[in-house]
Amino acid sequence: MRKLLTILTLGLTACGGGGDGSTRTSSTSSPAAQNLQMAPMPAQVLSPTYSLTNLTATDSSGNVFYLAISDTADAGTASFDGQMANYNTLGVAITENTNPNPVLSLGAVAFYLTGPYSPLGEEITQNGVTVETALLTSFTPPSNLTVGDSGQLDAISYYNTSNVLIGNATQTYSVAANNATTVLVTLTTTGTVNSAATSDQETFTVDTSGNVVLQSFTLTVNGEVLTFTNS
Repeated sequence: MRKLLTILTLGLTACGGGGDGSTRTSSTSSPAAQNLQMAPMPAQVLSPTYSLTNLTATDSSGNVFYLAISDTADAGTASFDGQMANYNTLGVAITENTNPNPVLSLGAVAFYLTGPYSPLGEEITQNGVTVETALLTSFTPPSNLTVGDSGQLDAISYYNTSNVLIGNATQTYSVAANNATTVLVTLTTTGTVNSAATSDQETFTVDTSGNVVLQSFTLTVNGEVLTFTNS
């Protein structure tokens, strides 16, 4: 198991003139803080809860879009695919600066087991109507997030309301250096639904206490890939 990198101290030495009277002086730089190399894998990354309304993105034509996203844990349990499970409710609304009506309105209820965390699937709605169900085959998540690590978290199968398979996707994670106190974790979902390519990406910071902050959310709007940032 890798440990956190220690802080390095760099010594810089300068030489004076020659002869018996020469002097040598040295100076030492301030300790250079190393980027954090490892943080725990919190449940908050696997099943995030947050509510943000200040994420923005600009398309190639200069139009500004606003993303409001919330992911909340619901009390109690509900039945999904024949078993009782905990669940989160996700809501996504995208508006454009010249149009007060939502460009896109999506929702989902994500079902999962706890102890240990194991995702089961999601019921997905668009503009308030259930459009598909996603069943998840989960992989064992890492216990720690180490810079440079990556891997698969889920295999996803999408079904329409007639229970016909309409697509598949995978979710992967990757960990990158960020600063001295946090690492960057990116969750990427890619696949095909109804013969069309689909993808989205979430990036979080995670510290050594397991605190998670959503930094960006990438998805396709009007045929263009936009990255919404938490300003």
